[in-house]
Amino acid sequence: MNRFKRTLTIFLFTISFILIALIGLLVPFYQTKASYETELNNFSLDINNNLTNDNFEEILSIYGNDSRTDIVIFNKSGNIIDSTSDFTFESNYLFKLKNELDIVKNFNVYDKSGIAICTYNSNISSYVLCVVYYESFYFMFKVFVIVVPIVLAILGAFCVLFEYFKSKKEATYLKYQVRKLRNIVNISTMVEYDNDIENLANILKDTRRELDRQLKNNFLSEKKLNFILDSIEQGIIVVSLEGAIILSNKKGRDILHLDKNDKKMVENALVHDVLVNVKVASSLNRSLLFNKEIEGKIYEFNINNIDDSFNENSNIKSVSILIVDITEKFNSEKMKRDFFANAAHELKSPLTTILCYQELIKDGVLTSNEEIKTANEKTIKESERMNKLIMEMLELSSLENNNLRPIEKVDVCNELDHILSMLEEQIKVKNIKVVRNYQKLILKINNEDFYNLFKNLIENAIRYNKVNGEIRINIDTKNKTISIADDGIGISDENKSRIFERFYRVDKARSRENGGTGLGLSIVKYICNYYDYKIEVKSSLGNGAEFTIYY
Repeated sequence: MNRFKRTLTIFLFTISFILIALIGLLVPFYQTKASYETELNNFSLDINNNLTNDNFEEILSIYGNDSRTDIVIFNKSGNIIDSTSDFTFESNYLFKLKNELDIVKNFNVYDKSGIAICTYNSNISSYVLCVVYYESFYFMFKVFVIVVPIVLAILGAFCVLFEYFKSKKEATYLKYQVRKLRNIVNISTMVEYDNDIENLANILKDTRRELDRQLKNNFLSEKKLNFILDSIEQGIIVVSLEGAIILSNKKGRDILHLDKNDKKMVENALVHDVLVNVKVASSLNRSLLFNKEIEGKIYEFNINNIDDSFNENSNIKSVSILIVDITEKFNSEKMKRDFFANAAHELKSPLTTILCYQELIKDGVLTSNEEIKTANEKTIKESERMNKLIMEMLELSSLENNNLRPIEKVDVCNELDHILSMLEEQIKVKNIKVVRNYQKLILKINNEDFYNLFKNLIENAIRYNKVNGEIRINIDTKNKTISIADDGIGISDENKSRIFERFYRVDKARSRENGGTGLGLSIVKYICNYYDYKIEVKSSLGNGAEFTIYY
């Protein structure tokens, strides 16, 4: 309870006490007053009814024997004719009556010693004043006038003492809290503690300043920590077994679709699986590793138990979750597996053809010169295809190993023309028109890489083009792009995302017929990655394709 509430409580208590005292005094006061008024009226009525000019003394002797009553008879001039006691108009009530005689004939007068009633008696043409005294009634007023101030003084003294001891107790408690706060803030400066509120306030002010400074430093440290965590490419989340988030970085929240202000992991299918594995790791008291596919990407979840000392409340167990995007690694391993399987298959086909023809010649099945010549031509063709396949596999292996290559200044226009001249026979077979839209450009690139990059793109533009089609080669130095477009069969949306995979062919029959190995675009992709080039494909089925390289 603060000081204002305490003062208000004491004030209300005092007011309540005074009201109760007033009610306790006023109720009997008015009851007694009513009783005395009735008695006085009856007393005055009896006297006036029996009073005549001849029986003053008799009436006064009869009614004046009571010490609690007095009777005074006086004329209009204010002169006393007779009375049961010695009276003068200087007495309190008679003085009042004298001032009012010309105004009112019948009225009551109250003072501290009793009540009086004055009545004009026509039988004697004078006024009759009857008085009744009540000492107990007067005592009640004395009690009220004397006792109430005493009670108020006692209450005031009690309030002062109560406030003093309460303030002293609060100051002692405040001193303890200030000392404890300084220990928490780790302030070693010696100060003198006493119960002086001003002194404690100054100490508290200095402590607050130091605490503000430390909080600012902690805030900056927290910002630095959050910045470091958010800059990490892996997702990091520390959670309790119930899913309460203790620590997280941006990457982790993005992967699990959590908001920055979330205090708990929102329950969904993904989070449910994670929490299940969290509880398993905690129950087994060991690390747990599992993979999860999220929106087409493969993530590795590494769950580790955290020592209880990490938490302020040791009853709360928590775990750390490291989330790593292993999509590329996963796909790379899958591609390697597929590569060996496809390589074996691709090498097996020409090798089987070669062995078959050679066995036919050996066994004498093929005897004529024409048959042997045809078999030899097909054997050579398959050997060349196998050789090309092996060379491209070696090229891919070299690119994957990121072997350093000598960088040269390559005249793009001249080299593109050189490649077109080498492929001139293939272009003539389909009667393809080549449109050159060149701008002078020099690239810093390995000459062999340049050759493999654009030879594969132009070969594909020829291989999958239609007869009498067109190839458009555009060099845009402003936008830093080199594009090669054709009017061929085009690529469907389904195939567009896979054309850079090794041994993947849009049209397998046509590709083999034209000598394609399925590795050309894989080599193109690796070369672009090596030089940080971006490659973009625009195509739709039946409307040709355009490959654009951003250098």
